[in-house]
Amino acid sequence: MKRFFWIILVAAGCSKPPEGAALPLQSLGGFEYKDKMKLPDDITRWNGKLVKATGFINPTSQARNLTKFLLVKDRSTSC
Repeated sequence: MKRFFWIILVAAGCSKPPEGAALPLQSLGGFEYKDKMKLPDDITRWNGKLVKATGFINPTSQARNLTKFLLVKDRSTSC
């Protein structure tokens, strides 16, 4: 049996959260990364922008109060 969970965020005085630009995760990994290389312009253009991406959060080192995580396309993706 599958379970579905809905998270509802409520902000005082805010009727709708701001919309981010759609960011397909595949667009972030479409190049071969080499240590300390400069990232392609089509990747760096997202820096500082509000985006909307669909994926799963893999915690890196902590289970509560996350400050760092990996956003992966599916649950079977490993670190």
